[in-house]
Amino acid sequence: MINRAKGRSKGIIFILISAFFYGSYGVWSRIMSPAFGEFSQAWTRGLILIVVTLLINLKFKIFKPIKRRDLPWFIIIALAGGLNQAPYFFGFKHLNIGTATLLFYAALVVGGYLIGKLAFKEQLTSVKIFSLLLAIIGIGVVYNLTLKPN
Repeated sequence: MINRAKGRSKGIIFILISAFFYGSYGVWSRIMSPAFGEFSQAWTRGLILIVVTLLINLKFKIFKPIKRRDLPWFIIIALAGGLNQAPYFFGFKHLNIGTATLLFYAALVVGGYLIGKLAFKEQLTSVKIFSLLLAIIGIGVVYNLTLKPN
């Protein structure tokens, strides 16, 4: 029972750390944009991410080897993630941080819904669609949405 609670709290901590870094990405992109180009920033970020991830794995041994049957999925997600970094950084460089965050989050969630429907035959219930609309409206209310570049 104690090991489960300890594992859950470690998972919660990792989720919170991940959310912090995801949420602060626009701010860091804006701060670093004069020093980095669209592509060099993405490669630098990816390199730092893999080094930190490998160091955490060396310490905690939390990752499992990739099974051969799962390798195509890892390649697909790596390519998709690699191709989105330059436009992601470009958006944060040229739009308000709130607008870029809203657009990328909305696109990420809608893309996730579509991939779930197409690849995994998930059912898009009225509750799921309503929660998606509510999330997008909520972010639109929190952030000042304007498509004018700064």
